[in-house]
Amino acid sequence: FGVLNLTHRDGHEAPAPMEPGKRIRVTIRLPSVAYAFPAGHRIRLALSTGYWPIVWPSPVPVTLMLFTGASRLALPVRKPDRRDAALPEFGPPERGPGVPVTKLEDSILRRSIERDPMSGRVVVTLEAAGGVLGPYRRYRIDPIDTEMAHTIVKRLDITENDPLSASAELTQTMEMGREGWRIAVEVHTRLTSDRTHFHVEASAHARLNGAEISKQSWKTKHHRALL
Repeated sequence: FGVLNLTHRDGHEAPAPMEPGKRIRVTIRLPSVAYAFPAGHRIRLALSTGYWPIVWPSPVPVTLMLFTGASRLALPVRKPDRRDAALPEFGPPERGPGVPVTKLEDSILRRSIERDPMSGRVVVTLEAAGGVLGPYRRYRIDPIDTEMAHTIVKRLDITENDPLSASAELTQTMEMGREGWRIAVEVHTRLTSDRTHFHVEASAHARLNGAEISKQSWKTKHHRALL
């Protein structure tokens, strides 16, 4: 897929507001990917003014008019070559020897979507434990007798037709320890916005053997500047 902020249509160095009612030509470049389309198949192109939660919404709802007769999709084409049949198959991936570990808790991966048909609010929650910084939710690295654990919870919240309701929260916890000591660090970040600024709230907590030894928090705002 490709993304273009239309205020950056002439480059990121010189963003300029869109003029309502003015017809303009823009180019959206898509990353290249190799794919062979069988005969008779068709390509579907979908365009949208929003792509939440991949792209943060614009400050106000937007309506665009697309002139399909003047639009085109240009795809690079690689013609078949008689030498293609001689190309070798990819072998299995190579990797170094792994470190012996013992599973202490299974990994977790849960995703949920909550929709309120009355308000139009949609909340997406992703909970993952293990599989990101290690093979399991909690495991022990046997050669150094050290336990590791990692969890992450992501929450994305938005109400339909209200782009300023968007919020994104992320909480991560990392633990490490062996007999006699155990450390844990938890960080939390929340991003929201209004019509002129992004607002970032963050905090970090560090614990040693269950006791909090450090706590910090931040709150900043950043001008949207046509973002």
